[in-house]
Amino acid sequence: LDKKPLGQDFWYPTGDLAEYSESGCIRVVGRKKSIIKAADGQIIFPREIEDILNNHPDVQDSCVFSVHDKFGIERLAAAVEVTNEERVGKIEQSLLKKVMSELEKVKTPSSIIVLQALPRLARGKPDIPNLRQIYYRQGLQF
Repeated sequence: LDKKPLGQDFWYPTGDLAEYSESGCIRVVGRKKSIIKAADGQIIFPREIEDILNNHPDVQDSCVFSVHDKFGIERLAAAVEVTNEERVGKIEQSLLKKVMSELEKVKTPSSIIVLQALPRLARGKPDIPNLRQIYYRQGLQF
């Protein structure tokens, strides 16, 4: 190995993103590979949007991910798993309004897919490549 095991100033590079609070504590805000860069260059943390979606009483879990529009520009999309399957196809607009009321416009997904269950990987994490396929199969566009 030709690299030192520790990064600059003896920090181990885990891929976690963190910030210092005013009180000097460190708060983990996301993962480096899970950030999305908006068209205007702003960095978006999907977790921030997912927290808002997950606060809706009809949402069990959510996943925010990027998709590319017809010009190749990275855009936000979201998928939610509902607690009641009768809500599939009925809550997209209320979820979009909820996100718009709490965050800047650039952090609002262009569309939300409502599913009975999110597709998951073996470790239980949402399967983002599969969610992108579902998104494109549904013909959702910008």
